[in-house]
Amino acid sequence: MVLAVFLATFFATFFTTFVFALALVFTFAATFRLGALAVIFADFFLAAALEDVFAAAFLLFFFAGFAISNLSPYARFVTRAVLSYIPIWFSTTILLVQCKTVTIVAIFLLTACSNLTNLTPELLNQAQAKWNSSKPRFYKAVIEMKGDRVEKAVFEVTVTAGKVAELRRNGLHIQLKDGEDYSVDGLFRIMHQEQALAEKPALLGAPAGYSAYLMAQFDDQTGRPIAYRRTVGGTTNTIDIRVLEFSLQDSSADPR
Repeated sequence: MVLAVFLATFFATFFTTFVFALALVFTFAATFRLGALAVIFADFFLAAALEDVFAAAFLLFFFAGFAISNLSPYARFVTRAVLSYIPIWFSTTILLVQCKTVTIVAIFLLTACSNLTNLTPELLNQAQAKWNSSKPRFYKAVIEMKGDRVEKAVFEVTVTAGKVAELRRNGLHIQLKDGEDYSVDGLFRIMHQEQALAEKPALLGAPAGYSAYLMAQFDDQTGRPIAYRRTVGGTTNTIDIRVLEFSLQDSSADPR
């Protein structure tokens, strides 16, 4: 009789804790849909497969279950018996969720410390429109690019009369290529290309179920890009682009 009461109490507590954790998952997701990281958290919690959501809830109530299991030898026995019957696919999903969680936490910390914002098509178009409305025809910029699969390089670009007049890579003059001039307009082209790639994460090496996350920072006054970062879940394929220097040049020789 005592054992029956104990088992009923244990499973009731177990189930209640799980349901509460599951509710926290959806509440957490709904809350962050209003923030700058909405796409990231929504992609993970809401667009994930149903088993991912349950696995995430399982992780949240793990510590409560662990505490329950240490109340008595009987509880430890029951807990081990219950956990031994968790399907293999569910255990594998838990490990997958843990990997996704690490990725999201890393993105969250990097974002919080770098002033980067989730790069949506609307934000990119707004920044580009602001830049095009008053962009200078003479300027110099120094841009750093690095990544997991890209050799670190510093590009120095000189724009004269609205066209790239000179481009250097790590101090060496290089030939200009269409779409790879690293001017401000060139940076906007790169980000548009990145958004197209992000729609198919597999092209960036992301395993099934993972996404690519694009973050950027623009100048409030001119719309000029300041920084860009791409992170791909489930793999190492990040890219960081940062404008180290930007200066206007003498426009007295402008033929207009």
